[in-house]
Amino acid sequence: MINKEKLLASAQKSLQKGQVAKAIKDYRKIVESDPRDVRNRQKLAELYVRAQKPKDALEHYESVARYYADNGFYLKAIAVYKQMQRVEPSRIEIYHRLAELNAKQGLVGNALAEYKGLVARYEKEGLLSDALNVLQKMKDIDPDNLNIRVKITDTCARIGQRDKGLAELRAMVERLREKGDTGKLLKLYDIFLPMFPDEVDLRSGQARAFVDQGEAGRGLSQLEDLAQQHPGRADVLQNLAYAARVKGDTAVEMRAFSALLEQQPDDLRVREGFVRALLKSDQPEKALENLEKWKNDFLDAQRSDLLKEFYESLRASVTEEPRIIETLRHVYQVRGEGDKLLDLVGPGEFSSGDEESEESFGITQEKDSVFEEDADFDQIEDLPMEFLESDFEESHETEVSEEEGGDVELELELELDGDPFADLKPAQSPESEDLPAPESNGDRELEMIELPALDFDEETSSGAQVEGIAGPDDSGGMSEDFSDDELPDLAFDLDDAFGDLTEEQPSQQDTVPDEQQAAVDLLSASANATSISSKEKTRLEGEFSRFKKSVESQIDESDAETHFNLGIAYKEMGLFEDAVGEFNQAMKNPDRRTDALTLKGVCLKEKSDFDGALRAFEEALSDSSLDSETRSNLYFETGLLQESRQEAEAALKSFEKVAEIDPFFRGANDKIAQLRSALGIKDDAGGDDDRVSYV
Repeated sequence: MINKEKLLASAQKSLQKGQVAKAIKDYRKIVESDPRDVRNRQKLAELYVRAQKPKDALEHYESVARYYADNGFYLKAIAVYKQMQRVEPSRIEIYHRLAELNAKQGLVGNALAEYKGLVARYEKEGLLSDALNVLQKMKDIDPDNLNIRVKITDTCARIGQRDKGLAELRAMVERLREKGDTGKLLKLYDIFLPMFPDEVDLRSGQARAFVDQGEAGRGLSQLEDLAQQHPGRADVLQNLAYAARVKGDTAVEMRAFSALLEQQPDDLRVREGFVRALLKSDQPEKALENLEKWKNDFLDAQRSDLLKEFYESLRASVTEEPRIIETLRHVYQVRGEGDKLLDLVGPGEFSSGDEESEESFGITQEKDSVFEEDADFDQIEDLPMEFLESDFEESHETEVSEEEGGDVELELELELDGDPFADLKPAQSPESEDLPAPESNGDRELEMIELPALDFDEETSSGAQVEGIAGPDDSGGMSEDFSDDELPDLAFDLDDAFGDLTEEQPSQQDTVPDEQQAAVDLLSASANATSISSKEKTRLEGEFSRFKKSVESQIDESDAETHFNLGIAYKEMGLFEDAVGEFNQAMKNPDRRTDALTLKGVCLKEKSDFDGALRAFEEALSDSSLDSETRSNLYFETGLLQESRQEAEAALKSFEKVAEIDPFFRGANDKIAQLRSALGIKDDAGGDDDRVSYV
């Protein structure tokens, strides 16, 4: 059986002399003797990278990554695949694996970034169907990301999948309309109407958006043309009536509602709009005639408030009309407004009018008795909540309140900081609530959840940065608003509308330790030299730097335990300088001081800062309260350090101190024998009685 400690020491000496090939031989022997030793296998892979042997490096990296992934260590697997990605950026399967692992870990933003790289690569090679498949995976991970849907719609239009593209587009239109983001909605129409010019509902929606944006004349003109070209279209007529009302064109509004009544005679919203138009056009008699026919339907729908409004308006303009008084009496009675009821009729008139009121409403005596019993109600029974809520509820700002928002620029992140299109205020007409927007023909199950945006920048999309797939952009800002002047014109590629992937969704902030660990593991990929271009190396290192800053921003300086654990993670992945910084923070906690000093010394030794490492060990040993095991460990680490500096005599003394406490601690006896042999020291049986023989 091989001596692993001896081989590791030999490899360390070879590396100090710059003899990478010899170190590789030692690590190969270690791995061959114990195939499950993933840490040393990973070190072997790193040495192959230094030796400019990427094929061998990737083989061993793959074994390590699969081991971690199969055993549920997704963060470590991600870190290893990141190292592989730097070695060979063009390997598509690496991006797939990274995306899948990030999704399993709940790191949605990272998963989307990996998939974004694949989309850019596929588009560069003209493989749009493959790009669409990846986009669908992105949507599966983040179904509420509006910006991914923008990219899906564009790709569908380019490859002839018209129906699917329209479904995505209509869902986006519905969402923006519900949010009142008129400026963004108009830009969306500008992009996609040239791709779907025959869709009347989209053209009608664009015209209504013009009205909401303050261009009522333009919208009304467009809707009048559509009404002539497509007579009988309910959505067009609804928008036409709305535009005419905002514009103040009563004649057009009346014509629109008259046409709607022919198609939808039982729709209370249409009836309401028609009555309002009649009252506005100074036709109270006609309004009364229609209300008398419809008032029972409004009451059945629990719209007594609307009847009260209309009949009070009629009472002010039509005198000596008993039907108005009768209806108001009944409405006040239903609503429990006794004061208004008494003001309406004299003391001797109340009972005499009851019978006539009953007959005009077609209400039986039994039904009226209920009203009499409840005459002092303050209001009618409340509606159940499901009738009060709209179909599209505003959800958390996640993902996601974010400030949701939640990371539209498609790095793929067309949605920006929470609210995907938060830079514009919705333009609302003062009367927009009077007439609901027409129903969309598309899928209406979209929840109003604000999410991080994705961005496909021009550089990534073109594949200009590297020979393979470009990773996430390393610009300083992580989120870029989809502002008015940034939404793409029709003449250029939709990808130009998208920018960098934003920060993680707020929902992930609930699991800060996992995110910190994820960032550490991902940062580890920047620790080793690779054969890729310096430009790509700089870009990737910038990416890892952002991850590290994200982690640091989430840790309180006084949280020594978190700093200690983070330091261990940095150390395990070879980020020794970062680990030292964390251990310095952890030392502020007396309970962690010795452990932090010990690990700090180990890291400094790995950095070849032997003087600094020795000072750390000596500082730790100065604590008189150390237990025997901790003291033995510190002396042993000191001995290893002195041995690596070719200070055999000093190392021997350190190991002898270990043996005085525990001769079998970490093979201290073996170390002593090796050093005594190297120094030519022989055991003297008749020597000092106080000396202990260890061999």
